[in-house]
Amino acid sequence: MTLEEVLNSLGTNIIKDAKSNLRRKKKIASGKLYDSLKYKLTDDKSSLEFDMEPYGYWIDQGRRKGPISREGSKSLAKWMKLKGIDSKYLFVIKRAIERRGWKPTYFFTIPYEQYTDNMDKLIDDYVNGLLEGLDDASIEAEMYGY
Repeated sequence: MTLEEVLNSLGTNIIKDAKSNLRRKKKIASGKLYDSLKYKLTDDKSSLEFDMEPYGYWIDQGRRKGPISREGSKSLAKWMKLKGIDSKYLFVIKRAIERRGWKPTYFFTIPYEQYTDNMDKLIDDYVNGLLEGLDDASIEAEMYGY
């Protein structure tokens, strides 16, 4: 297995589990966050980059109590519309979030940490495979006098 294959497998599994967590925790309103979850290999194919809608951070990590900006209020109003919640409740919901915060879901953090904890083993297996290949090449070179 090549490093590229290892990283692709890792990225695919993290995204698959993150999407599964969003479904299981019923955190899909428009589907925009769900559809935006992606990964790609860096140009040198040595690591992964993950991408999602910016508000995904707040769904994953939660929010401390405190004032909500105008932009945040607009986003909250859009979410309420998608969920079919009457806009007359905006003030009440906004106040509750300002007072209590927003509980984190860790929909992305949990799979990311699970798979990256196992990444050391995957990379060790990859490196050991390379070393075995080098040992085989050395033996073959000795046999044929290279």
